[in-house]
Amino acid sequence: VFMRKSFFSILLCFILIPFTISAISLSEIENDPIRYVKVYEVMDETGCYYMGSMYVDKDSVEVLLCAPPLYTIRGKTYFIDHGAIIQDTRIINYDYNQSMETITKRLILDNPKISRDEFIKKYLDIIHINSGITYSETYSKMYNSDGTIALDNLPDIPLQKCGSFSGIGRAANYMFYKCYNHYFQL
Repeated sequence: VFMRKSFFSILLCFILIPFTISAISLSEIENDPIRYVKVYEVMDETGCYYMGSMYVDKDSVEVLLCAPPLYTIRGKTYFIDHGAIIQDTRIINYDYNQSMETITKRLILDNPKISRDEFIKKYLDIIHINSGITYSETYSKMYNSDGTIALDNLPDIPLQKCGSFSGIGRAANYMFYKCYNHYFQL
């Protein structure tokens, strides 16, 4: 009887391990800045009230495709908003024809005497239309700040354009930097 109870206890532990390993708490993210890199923080319009922040799990970032000018990187992000933690696995696609390096070369080649202000304006206009970054989200979950699961298996988000200065754009820029040691955009 004792062996049977021990066997079932051990079996139960192995069954529950996947559920406990994937949970994450706010303190875990905030107390490990080497692994969880803050890439974006949202404040209200007055700049006085914190609204949320985006983190990238540095250890989860991996290259899926390196076929210049196209690149694809996968990584986990965490958006923290009022004590809720939204975890996503993001697949980010980059078109290097729209990178900061390529756009800069193209602008200078086409306008050799361009002023700094005009260059910045044109550059921002170009990436506003097409940042060169698209993304999709899978395996989304929402946690409470203590790490307990609030919602599991949120719907996937299909491929969509990404603004360079959004939280996802900042995460994408960091992931590209982590993989290739230079930023994709500003």
